[in-house]
Amino acid sequence: MAVEQFWDRAAETMPRDELERLQMARVRACVARLKASGTEFYRRRLADVSEDGLRSMEDLARLPFTTKSDLRENYPFGLFAVPSHEIVRMVVDERRK
Repeated sequence: MAVEQFWDRAAETMPRDELERLQMARVRACVARLKASGTEFYRRRLADVSEDGLRSMEDLARLPFTTKSDLRENYPFGLFAVPSHEIVRMVVDERRK
């Protein structure tokens, strides 16, 4: 019996241009969700980012990255993208490096 080589054949064999369109649609949705989350950190960080301006992989370079100091200053409570009553579980690593 032959073993199927794909978990999701349609997704894994999608033409490159179609895959990039799907990925960019998901990036735009993620940015919109973070901006609408009410989280001050994401609202400030993404204030200059327009979801409509994210059309190609090259546009990803305009997205701001989260830095180590961002994590130190906001972790964990300042980075929640949902209201705290929706959080079921939180794992915090207390080790400092």
